[in-house]
Amino acid sequence: MTPGFSPPEQVNAGIVYFASDLYSLAATCIYLFTGENPMNLDIPYNLERWQNSVKVRPELAKIINKMLEPSPKYRYQSADEVMAALYDARLIQNPDPTVKKPWLYAGFGIFGVLAIAFITYIIHLVTQPPPLPDNYFTRGEESLLTQGITSTNPDCLAAYAKKQAGMNDFSQGNFKKAQQNFQEAINLFKKAALDNTTAVKCSVDPETLILLNNAKANDSTQPPLTIAVVNPINGTSVEFSRLSEQILRGVAHLQNKINERKGINEQFLQVIIARDDNSPKIATRVAKYIAENKIPGDEAFNGNILAVIGNFTSDAILGGDKVYESEKLVAISPTSTAVRQKTITSSGYQFKLSKNVFRIAPSDAVATSDLFEYIQKNFPGEKAGTFYNSEKIYSKSLKEAFEKNFTPKNVASCDLGKITIDKCDSQIKNANLLMLSLGLGEATNKGLFAIQLNNNKHLFAGDSFYSEDKLTPGFAEKAKNMILAIPFDIELTPQWYKDESIQLWETRYVGWRSATAHDAAQVIADALQKVGNNPTRQGLYDVLSNKDFKSTPGATGIVEFDELSDRKVKSEDNNRLGVLVQVKNQCKPEDQVHYRFCRIDP
Repeated sequence: MTPGFSPPEQVNAGIVYFASDLYSLAATCIYLFTGENPMNLDIPYNLERWQNSVKVRPELAKIINKMLEPSPKYRYQSADEVMAALYDARLIQNPDPTVKKPWLYAGFGIFGVLAIAFITYIIHLVTQPPPLPDNYFTRGEESLLTQGITSTNPDCLAAYAKKQAGMNDFSQGNFKKAQQNFQEAINLFKKAALDNTTAVKCSVDPETLILLNNAKANDSTQPPLTIAVVNPINGTSVEFSRLSEQILRGVAHLQNKINERKGINEQFLQVIIARDDNSPKIATRVAKYIAENKIPGDEAFNGNILAVIGNFTSDAILGGDKVYESEKLVAISPTSTAVRQKTITSSGYQFKLSKNVFRIAPSDAVATSDLFEYIQKNFPGEKAGTFYNSEKIYSKSLKEAFEKNFTPKNVASCDLGKITIDKCDSQIKNANLLMLSLGLGEATNKGLFAIQLNNNKHLFAGDSFYSEDKLTPGFAEKAKNMILAIPFDIELTPQWYKDESIQLWETRYVGWRSATAHDAAQVIADALQKVGNNPTRQGLYDVLSNKDFKSTPGATGIVEFDELSDRKVKSEDNNRLGVLVQVKNQCKPEDQVHYRFCRIDP
């Protein structure tokens, strides 16, 4: 069984029907269309998302989706039914049943003939991808975040209503009224966040603060300075929506601070919010729109986008990289940590990133080096096993960075991009240390399954597990004492940042990604300040690539870049950048019993 291509009945019960073959055929077509494993597109439980990445005729999409139905009884039951459906949709000519080709059937089999014919037809039917929908970008006219209003708090409901009113005003060019409504929305969000009468809280929405500042920027007599922030929002994943909120908190924090000080060189900062579905293909298309200063559905925008904060994952940033390089556009990723690798290693790893992409978080090599030192000190000579996914850059990078410290005889790995977790026992059965080199979207489901199957081993993982959302009782109890190698611990932010976070969001626990996003925006602001009036993309790159560039102190400290455009980690940063935390029910004896990530001092 190949993950992503096998139907549910085969994965869950080991049962196959002819309709199961049709499912696998359709899944293969999705892969040919999008370049993505169908599993990464939530197939078969979301049969709409894959159509955002490629343009196919609606009739063909309908046929493919029927072949991908979760239950086999709702799929086509034979090859003849599929061929008939293709004919009825006028996608193929009427097959003549009187013409027999026994040599062909004998050579390939009926299913092989159908597969070759079907894939050939649909490849010819695929055209260039359509323009991205309007809901992939916003300056203030709409929301990209999944609102997910679960609170019945009247202030929360009123806040979203005010936010919507502000977006309506923004789309009509009424920026003063938009500012008023956005500000009232923020006040209501804060009021709801402090309400202790309900168990379900309503957090302060960072997107609203960005839209408020954009309204201010467009109401100014001076044209604003414009940047973009690209998030992994995909419209369905709650996890990616929450991670995007962390990024937007950091960006909104710095944008608000700058605009309260009357901007940069007397120009307000405007932030265009974009989404890339955490897909390299979509990231490429989003980058092209940004590079060309063309925002779908926003004909009023006539500015120059000077820089990008993003993309979120190393896979996505690679999708936008060629555009950033060719268009001389600076991109600063707050969260990408894969180790740059120009040539392919013996194990097949490569992450070739241009110097136009600067990164705030230190690479995986920094944190895993500390992790190996910890293992050498506490578990000398023990064998290690690694769960990873060869289809994900971050996962491969973390695996490479971790395993290179071990001798070959003391480390083994299991590739979850090729086999399922329950089949990994033979590879890692002798390992007492287990490294979960899994990325976002896999950390919870596959990670939890791996932990359950190996609850007698010492557990280690990367930053994809480092989120307060992961500390649910069910997960935290099983992952107790697990040690994470992370780029930065949110508890290490300076007091001024914590105080300002409380003022903005009514909490100082905003996530490490908020801190690195804040500093990504800080770096751009500092560079714009140095470039002076009439800044250009090339001018920004020249400032940032200068070996003497240093940012003003930010949430993660002073940012400097090395010759590869990665975060420079100096000896004085060892206790701050690239650290270890452990899942415990309390960090200090005086803490209330509640699972937390507790930093391990070197």
